[in-house]
Amino acid sequence: NRFGTPAELGDTKQTLTMTKDRSFTFIIDAGNASDQQYIKKANDIITTNWDEKVAPEIDTYRLNKWANGAGLGAVGAAPTVSTIHTLIATASAAMSNKLVPKKNRVLLVSETTYISCKLGDKLLAVDEMAKKSLGSGVVGMLDGMPVVPIPDSYFPDGVCFIIKYKDATADPMKLKTLRVHKNPAGVDGDLGECRFYHDSFVLGTKVNGIYTYVATGKG
Repeated sequence: NRFGTPAELGDTKQTLTMTKDRSFTFIIDAGNASDQQYIKKANDIITTNWDEKVAPEIDTYRLNKWANGAGLGAVGAAPTVSTIHTLIATASAAMSNKLVPKKNRVLLVSETTYISCKLGDKLLAVDEMAKKSLGSGVVGMLDGMPVVPIPDSYFPDGVCFIIKYKDATADPMKLKTLRVHKNPAGVDGDLGECRFYHDSFVLGTKVNGIYTYVATGKG
């Protein structure tokens, strides 16, 4: 047989169990609303809570899962203006040597580390049109990757930057419910409800699609 003996194509299985089923609720009583001159708006409150509480919680959870599930990484001195670009180029090369595609990588840097990136001469600015096409939060390009600064507190302790290949993780949001009920049974006023059912998983076959750099003595 020119092609060898054919056999059934096998599978690689990974069980991913959803764990993060979260919610919150509140009431704005009509009497209290009247006494406060209707300064509380249910729709505004539920949106603000999502933007300022829920979204950061989800981002922090995902970043922790990515950092701790990375297949590649290094521990060393905290990056400086003179070393940051070498560290990033070295990380990118490590991923390329594991045959991770160069396309669809993103560089996530802590705000503290981003200071060194800005003060160096390798960060390329991108115009507003390019930022929209590259994604939310992109401030420039470095070593061919969009750069997204992240608050230090979102990262696990000591993590300076993460390079992530787009398809290295599964980050499902199975439910995202935000709603306001007007005068539901037993309530004279507005009832706000929010539920979000999500999780994040590093795929076992693509762990090398994440590289994490941790400062010495941290993490």
